[in-house]
Amino acid sequence: MGVVLRTGLRSDRGPRADNEDRAFAGTRLLVVADGMGGHDDGAAAGAAAVAAVRPLDGPAPGQAPGAVP
Repeated sequence: MGVVLRTGLRSDRGPRADNEDRAFAGTRLLVVADGMGGHDDGAAAGAAAVAAVRPLDGPAPGQAPGAVP
């Protein structure tokens, strides 16, 4: 019997005009990058953090690409 994990993404920008938070929900990986509280390029920093780890969401060792874990 396998485990099923259902995911979703939601963020609240709070009082700021822009939301700097970034997130990714993949097959094997969940990533949350909190924005930098209005600092310059906070959105870019969050996006870079997600982009850096997103490739790790590939198939498990020995698993065919596209297979459901």
